[in-house]
Amino acid sequence: MHKPYEPKAIAWGGRKWELREPMSCPVTREDGMWFVTFEPLRVFAFGDTRAEAEHEFHADMAMLFREYMEAEDDELTPCAQEMKRYLLELTASN
Repeated sequence: MHKPYEPKAIAWGGRKWELREPMSCPVTREDGMWFVTFEPLRVFAFGDTRAEAEHEFHADMAMLFREYMEAEDDELTPCAQEMKRYLLELTASN
């Protein structure tokens, strides 16, 4: 078992989202690839190294933050509005 990845913030593309609490993301290695997952959002990032998988995790989370948190509620479906609320709850500030 590998030590979980526990970011306190998500940083990508010059932006940084501080988290209320560190995320606890299991890290696994299969067939020579590293995986970082966050099941509540179904994020499954991978790379040839652990560092690459963590980097991809930040890219995936940043995409979710930008796409959902920056959208106006009336632009989102009810399901997407729930996702937005969940993401807002994860962050210390938006």
